[in-house]
Amino acid sequence: MLTSLDGNSWSSENSGTSNLLSDVIYTNGTLISIGGVFVDNVSTVLKSTNGKTWNPITTGTSKILYDVAYGMNKYVSSGSYGAIITSSDSSSWTSRSSGTTNQLHGIEYGNSVFVSVGDGGIIISSSDGISWASRTSGTAYYLKGIIYSKSIFVVTGAGGTILTSSDGTSWNTRNSGTSVSINGITYINDIFIAVGDSGTILTSSDGSLWSSKTSGTSNDLESIHFGDNTIIVVGDSGTILTSNDGDSWTSKNSGTSYDLNGVSFIE
Repeated sequence: MLTSLDGNSWSSENSGTSNLLSDVIYTNGTLISIGGVFVDNVSTVLKSTNGKTWNPITTGTSKILYDVAYGMNKYVSSGSYGAIITSSDSSSWTSRSSGTTNQLHGIEYGNSVFVSVGDGGIIISSSDGISWASRTSGTAYYLKGIIYSKSIFVVTGAGGTILTSSDGTSWNTRNSGTSVSINGITYINDIFIAVGDSGTILTSSDGSLWSSKTSGTSNDLESIHFGDNTIIVVGDSGTILTSNDGDSWTSKNSGTSYDLNGVSFIE
């Protein structure tokens, strides 16, 4: 676990776990990091108010958790073997039936619906986070990144896959201009920015037409977030990149060679 006050200088923090941490989000004054380990079938949820002191939370599931979203006054997390768990307070969690055993890598809330995506092009959606329905994605590639902004969902995945939808039910395939895996996506200052393998960074004003940017690294990029007027990207081998506009990127010293999977900002 790393923290920074400005996105430039980073410090290592003790998370209290050696388990893989897949993602971190900040909402309602609380940071939540999720993950787990396949070997021991252990899921991980950690809570913090400052990013430095972390408390473990019992989830009630042994499945690995990959992503977490917040909407309708509840947290919904997705994970391995179709795992879906929900919580109203981020402390007590309940397992839900997703209707799939595929890995669910990403989840997002928007337009009054939760949408989760994963292996084999799986897309499922729910109006309450409890009952889920399968949707047709039009692809067999695994899907990983998802964002809802500008009244559309944008999903990214393997093979340069980018999909868009206004309702989470009907999906359209977009041309990303690349065949590498696109792992993370966000929306900043009227621009979608997606990051992926081999240092790939793509930008789009509408989610449909995409252009490539120079990242300055060949490492795989996993996650992207915006805070305090700075865009931060993290990736493999301790990669951290920052930008003010999404066009020009600067590499920062993370102080670690571990892969970095998620990034968030405390307001």
